[in-house]
This record gives sequence, C-alpha cells and structure tokens, in this order.
Amino acid sequence: MAAGGIRAVLFSKEGVLETKSLAQELGIDTDWNAWISLADDPSQLTMRINNDGNQVLPCGIEKIKEHIKEVDTIPLQVPMFCDATEEVTRQMFEIYQQNGDIVACIGNIMNSENLHIFQKANVAVGMKIEPLFRCQRCNGRDNCVRPNV
Repeated sequence: MAAGGIRAVLFSKEGVLETKSLAQELGIDTDWNAWISLADDPSQLTMRINNDGNQVLPCGIEKIKEHIKEVDTIPLQVPMFCDATEEVTRQMFEIYQQNGDIVACIGNIMNSENLHIFQKANVAVGMKIEPLFRCQRCNGRDNCVRPNV
C-alpha cells in the first residue's frame, strides 16, 4: 500500500489500549508515537510526555490544527486516533483534505454514525460487518477445545 501512496489510518471511539489492540490485528503500526487522542481532555495514559515534561503530540482537534499551522504536519502521519467521535472524525477528514490528501473511508454500514462520516470522505466503502464473538476462555485462538453445548 505504501508504494501506491496509500496509508492506513484507524479512527476508533475506544481508548488507547483498545485502539492499539485493534490496530495490531489490522497490521497497523502501534509504536510509541503511533496514536493521538482526539479527546480535548485525554487520560494520562493517552498523552505522550517527553523527558522534559512536554507533550509530544497534540490531543484534540483544536490542538492538532494549531500544531499543523505552527509546528509541522506530523499529526497527519500518525496511524491511529483514539477517542474519536463522529464529529471529530469528520473534522479530521477535513484537515486531511485541506492538506492535500484524498480520504478513502472503509467502515461498517450497520453503524448509523458512519453514514455521516462516509459523506465527508472523497471515497467511501461501506461493509456489513457482523459482530465477532470470541470464546472467553481462549480469546478466539483456533486451537480452543470448547465443550459441546
């Protein structure tokens, strides 16, 4: 995908731990500076602080806009955004588009919030995604031996 100029970015309404877990399953980079919280008041777990006590990446839409205008476009290179509501996801799509990116969105059509997000993308693909139920004993490993029910 990278050779074709395509970069995967995950927007999740979940917190950072859940978002990182999903990103790992999708093969998205989850290293130290791989996520930004879109919450205006993120948890300490979500914020990234350097050795000098300064926040490394901005959190929240307004801080992201400010960072892009005054510092650099690094927030647009981050592969994961947690604490993403419908509204802030649409705003991030606008920011990408204002900075010359084409936004292609893939998401679950069974989630009505996604329909408004799809409208903001340049290209949208809606998929009907069935809920994935995992065995609580083995967390979905293939070699689980479940008793007959």
